[in-house]
Amino acid sequence: MTLPYHFSKETTERNLLASQLLAAVVLQQFPNALLFGGGLHSLGFHYDFVFEQPITSSLLEFIEVQLKTLIKEDLEINFHTMMRENAQSYFEHHHQPILGIRAGQDLCNVVDLIKIKKFQGLCSELSLKTTTEVGYIKLLGMETFIEVIDREEFKVTRIIGVSKDESKSLKTFLKAYESLLKKKDHRKLGPQLKLFSDSSKEDQNQGVTWFPKGIQLRLLFQEWISREGFTKNSIMSPWVSERLKYSLTDQHMNIYKKGQFLSELPWTVTEMSLISQECQSAEKWGLFCASSWLTEQTTMICLEHQLFSEVISSLHFIERISTILGFEGYWIWVIPRKKSSKKIECEVLRKINRAIQAESLTFPFSDLEEKQESLEDFQLEFRVRDVVNREWTLSTLNFRALASDSMLNTSESEEKSLFVLARSMIESWDRWIALLVEQYEGHFPLWLAPEQVRIIVIGESNREYALQVKEKMDRKGLRGEIDFRTKPLGERIHEAKEEKIPYLILIGENERKKQGISLCLASGKERSQFIELEPFIDKIYKESLSPSIHGDKT
Repeated sequence: MTLPYHFSKETTERNLLASQLLAAVVLQQFPNALLFGGGLHSLGFHYDFVFEQPITSSLLEFIEVQLKTLIKEDLEINFHTMMRENAQSYFEHHHQPILGIRAGQDLCNVVDLIKIKKFQGLCSELSLKTTTEVGYIKLLGMETFIEVIDREEFKVTRIIGVSKDESKSLKTFLKAYESLLKKKDHRKLGPQLKLFSDSSKEDQNQGVTWFPKGIQLRLLFQEWISREGFTKNSIMSPWVSERLKYSLTDQHMNIYKKGQFLSELPWTVTEMSLISQECQSAEKWGLFCASSWLTEQTTMICLEHQLFSEVISSLHFIERISTILGFEGYWIWVIPRKKSSKKIECEVLRKINRAIQAESLTFPFSDLEEKQESLEDFQLEFRVRDVVNREWTLSTLNFRALASDSMLNTSESEEKSLFVLARSMIESWDRWIALLVEQYEGHFPLWLAPEQVRIIVIGESNREYALQVKEKMDRKGLRGEIDFRTKPLGERIHEAKEEKIPYLILIGENERKKQGISLCLASGKERSQFIELEPFIDKIYKESLSPSIHGDKT
């Protein structure tokens, strides 16, 4: 399975080794603990255990001290291979049946083992040679969940940590991480803002429950992008699984071959679909790493010169979206590890690179190329960093050269230079929403706020006037709700502020008589000065206009 987050090779190896060192320390201090395996986590590394007794925060601190001591010992790291059946027997003999099962289920006949002192675990061979190469580590916390192995339930404790190459880098990360947990984490803000459920508490692959305001936020975002970025030939599929034999690109190719949309080149179709995949709980992080998500893909069949034009315009479009929303990112090529590239593909990719270099891009273009096992075609990715500097893929452009095919609706001369461009401006709508929530800490700009105004009515006699105020706002297309409840005023104000409603207005006897409104002050303890209604509506209407991706506000 392809992870949506990305580490450099050095960071990957450091965290994988840290995971194994954590297992070695825990087993030394708690000999009866069962090892369930570990690896990468979006924050760094993790390892899963079954303990005889609950692990408290003080025990976690003890484990961290022992782990740092082990790292400082500068011990040699050794790797060796073992036949799959022999590895299974070895772990069963040493009372680690779960590792034995996982060794026996490995797809290869030969499995890799790591050895540190007397400890042995399952781990692919790394280039690191000693424990000190792990760098500086910090255990971030733990979580528990139920896992079923061979119909037997286990209460698993996951310990999560991070590894950095420098002490300064670790301190910077921990400061950002603390800020994330306090006021930015979309997993907490989502329920608080009444957007979606707290998916971090969902142990099963059930996805996220979206509330009405969350659905509204998604629609606002989609409509904004769609006005300038989608094609007219759109279809919607109910559900697509990564386990299906054919990709969206293959499905779109079949549609074209069957002549469903006959037109001159370039031929395009855009599909919105739900993607489902098996997602290990270690990889879950709210909307960033979910078991299902909404995606879109535009597939274009075109000639070579049309391909260049579309690539450049797509890059600028994606960058403008990110710049408007305040994201920082970079571009990188990801190539298939096993594919033998066609000569025409390599030549066209060189031309694309030259065309990109001639453009003035907002974000940097990585000099590195990544290789990926599961990838079939060359892919250009746009990756964005979140508030703790994790890297997530947000947009992709995938390229494929077509062989001559009599089923395609092109002339013989055109077939020689026919290409497929599969473009996902929004590779995961859910991931973009998570970034938006954390970027703005829930305080969305007015044009993106699902609820722009909350009208709190004080007294039954002012109900009709409140409805008149809302009607005037509705005529301007402003999104507002009226709170008629009889709950104490302070409670209603507090709830609205918790939901981070941009504008909170109060309507009582004075406002009704003077045909105006009062804005609630930040403290929520008293009213602001009385203001006239019409100027207020005009002001927030101008503020509510969405920015144009191509320039001025729409």
